[in-house]
Amino acid sequence: MAKKAYGRSTRVETVGQIADKLLEWVRADDERVWVKDFFSTELSIPMDEVAEVWINKSARFKSNMTLCRDIIEGRLLRMSMDKKNRAAAGAIFALKNQFDWMDKRDIKKNVKHEYRLTKDDIAEKAKKFFPKPDGK
Repeated sequence: MAKKAYGRSTRVETVGQIADKLLEWVRADDERVWVKDFFSTELSIPMDEVAEVWINKSARFKSNMTLCRDIIEGRLLRMSMDKKNRAAAGAIFALKNQFDWMDKRDIKKNVKHEYRLTKDDIAEKAKKFFPKPDGK
Protein backbone atom coordinates (compact mmCIF):
# COMPACT_ATOMS: atom_id res chain seq x y z
CA MET A 1 0.00 0.00 0.00
CA ALA A 2 1.28 3.44 -0.85
CA LYS A 3 2.40 5.59 2.05
CA LYS A 4 0.87 9.02 2.44
CA ALA A 5 1.60 11.94 4.73
CA TYR A 6 -1.33 13.53 6.54
CA GLY A 7 -1.81 16.59 8.69
CA ARG A 8 0.96 18.37 10.52
CA SER A 9 3.14 15.31 10.79
CA THR A 10 6.19 15.19 8.60
CA ARG A 11 6.38 11.45 9.21
CA VAL A 12 4.93 9.12 6.62
CA GLU A 13 2.51 6.56 8.06
CA THR A 14 0.66 3.67 6.52
CA VAL A 15 -3.06 3.20 6.96
CA GLY A 16 -2.27 0.19 9.18
CA GLN A 17 -0.10 2.31 11.46
CA ILE A 18 -2.84 4.94 11.66
CA ALA A 19 -5.32 2.17 12.51
CA ASP A 20 -3.11 1.08 15.41
CA LYS A 21 -2.72 4.68 16.62
CA LEU A 22 -6.50 5.10 16.51
CA LEU A 23 -7.04 2.05 18.72
CA GLU A 24 -4.32 3.18 21.16
CA TRP A 25 -5.87 6.66 21.27
CA VAL A 26 -9.35 5.35 22.10
CA ARG A 27 -8.02 2.95 24.76
CA ALA A 28 -5.85 5.63 26.41
CA ASP A 29 -8.70 7.69 27.90
CA ASP A 30 -12.21 6.66 29.01
CA GLU A 31 -13.43 10.16 28.14
CA ARG A 32 -12.76 9.61 24.45
CA VAL A 33 -16.12 8.79 22.91
CA TRP A 34 -15.88 10.45 19.51
CA VAL A 35 -13.63 8.91 16.83
CA LYS A 36 -13.80 12.10 14.75
CA ASP A 37 -11.71 13.80 17.46
CA PHE A 38 -8.81 11.50 16.60
CA PHE A 39 -8.92 12.47 12.94
CA SER A 40 -9.26 16.18 13.62
CA THR A 41 -6.81 16.53 16.52
CA GLU A 42 -4.22 13.85 15.79
CA LEU A 43 -4.20 13.77 11.99
CA SER A 44 -5.71 17.17 11.08
CA ILE A 45 -7.89 15.61 8.39
CA PRO A 46 -11.67 15.24 8.13
CA MET A 47 -12.69 11.70 9.00
CA ASP A 48 -15.44 11.68 6.39
CA GLU A 49 -12.90 12.09 3.59
CA VAL A 50 -10.78 9.05 4.41
CA ALA A 51 -12.45 6.62 6.81
CA GLU A 52 -14.72 4.90 4.29
CA VAL A 53 -11.90 4.51 1.77
CA TRP A 54 -9.54 3.13 4.40
CA ILE A 55 -12.20 0.74 5.74
CA ASN A 56 -12.69 -0.69 2.25
CA LYS A 57 -8.95 -0.94 1.51
CA SER A 58 -7.49 -2.08 4.83
CA ALA A 59 -8.73 -5.05 6.85
CA ARG A 60 -6.65 -3.84 9.80
CA PHE A 61 -8.21 -0.37 9.70
CA LYS A 62 -11.71 -1.87 9.40
CA SER A 63 -11.07 -4.22 12.34
CA ASN A 64 -9.61 -1.46 14.54
CA MET A 65 -12.40 0.97 13.64
CA THR A 66 -15.00 -1.67 14.56
CA LEU A 67 -13.22 -2.38 17.84
CA CYS A 68 -13.04 1.35 18.63
CA ARG A 69 -16.76 1.72 17.98
CA ASP A 70 -17.47 -1.25 20.29
CA ILE A 71 -15.30 0.25 23.05
CA ILE A 72 -17.00 3.64 22.70
CA GLU A 73 -20.47 2.07 22.62
CA GLY A 74 -19.69 0.30 25.91
CA ARG A 75 -18.47 3.54 27.46
CA LEU A 76 -21.60 5.39 26.40
CA LEU A 77 -23.80 2.60 27.74
CA ARG A 78 -22.08 2.76 31.13
CA MET A 79 -22.39 6.57 31.11
CA SER A 80 -26.10 6.36 30.31
CA MET A 81 -26.72 4.03 33.26
CA ASP A 82 -24.63 5.94 35.80
CA LYS A 83 -27.03 7.74 38.12
CA LYS A 84 -24.32 10.17 39.24
CA ASN A 85 -23.48 11.11 35.67
CA ARG A 86 -25.14 14.35 34.66
CA ALA A 87 -24.35 13.66 31.01
CA ALA A 88 -26.48 10.51 30.84
CA ALA A 89 -28.94 12.14 28.44
CA GLY A 90 -26.07 13.04 26.14
CA ALA A 91 -24.78 9.47 26.26
CA ILE A 92 -28.24 8.14 25.40
CA PHE A 93 -28.49 10.66 22.55
CA ALA A 94 -25.12 9.48 21.20
CA LEU A 95 -26.14 5.82 21.43
CA LYS A 96 -29.33 6.51 19.49
CA ASN A 97 -27.66 8.63 16.82
CA GLN A 98 -24.30 6.95 16.37
CA PHE A 99 -25.10 3.32 17.17
CA ASP A 100 -28.72 3.06 15.97
CA TRP A 101 -30.12 2.34 19.42
CA MET A 102 -33.80 3.04 19.96
CA ASP A 103 -36.44 2.87 22.64
CA LYS A 104 -38.02 -0.52 22.34
CA ARG A 105 -41.72 -0.66 21.76
CA ASP A 106 -43.43 -4.00 21.46
CA ILE A 107 -46.79 -3.66 19.82
CA LYS A 108 -48.47 -6.95 19.26
CA LYS A 109 -51.47 -7.30 17.04
CA ASN A 110 -53.63 -10.28 17.65
CA VAL A 111 -56.45 -9.77 15.20
CA LYS A 112 -58.45 -12.93 14.74
CA HIS A 113 -61.00 -11.51 12.35
CA GLU A 114 -61.72 -8.36 10.51
CA TYR A 115 -64.55 -6.29 11.92
CA ARG A 116 -66.16 -3.47 9.97
CA LEU A 117 -68.39 -0.88 11.58
CA THR A 118 -71.32 0.52 9.69
CA LYS A 119 -73.26 3.69 10.44
CA ASP A 120 -76.05 1.53 11.87
CA ASP A 121 -73.58 -0.24 14.21
CA ILE A 122 -72.30 3.09 15.45
CA ALA A 123 -75.83 4.45 15.96
CA GLU A 124 -76.78 1.32 17.92
CA LYS A 125 -73.71 1.59 20.16
CA ALA A 126 -74.34 5.30 20.67
CA LYS A 127 -77.91 4.58 21.88
CA LYS A 128 -76.60 1.95 24.28
CA PHE A 129 -73.79 4.01 25.79
CA PHE A 130 -75.26 7.51 25.46
CA PRO A 131 -79.00 7.20 26.10
CA LYS A 132 -81.15 10.29 25.71
CA PRO A 133 -82.30 11.81 29.01
CA ASP A 134 -85.98 10.99 28.39
CA GLY A 135 -85.12 7.29 27.91
CA LYS A 136 -85.94 7.14 24.18
